[in-house]
Amino acid sequence: TTSQSAPVTNSLLASLHAERMKRRGIDVAPASEADAVRHRDMARAITTAPSGAAASPNTLAKIRARRLNAEVDARAAYEPVSVSTSGGDIRMLTYNIWFADVAMSARLEALGRVITECDPHVLCLQEVTPQ
Repeated sequence: TTSQSAPVTNSLLASLHAERMKRRGIDVAPASEADAVRHRDMARAITTAPSGAAASPNTLAKIRARRLNAEVDARAAYEPVSVSTSGGDIRMLTYNIWFADVAMSARLEALGRVITECDPHVLCLQEVTPQ
């Protein structure tokens, strides 16, 4: 038999986030039911806002103000957390790739060797273009 996992939903992600913050000693619950309602209303207003073409400047200003207030509230709600890690490392490889017809095959093979030798956890590739 094959086991199928349930789809990840926002409520599951919210629960996982709450558990993680609880382990760090950070209370993520709204201070009151009124705060929870206010946060839901702000989120609903932001996500159901009309597109810029159909919205009046006054409506757009209100939406921008709500978003700014939500960002300020979010920053104020979370104190910086110092995380201590021991052991382990993270290997990151960043590489600028030049896409041109000049020796492309040889350059891509060389890039493959570099990636294999470095065995990075994170690989960042950026295309170099004349612009």
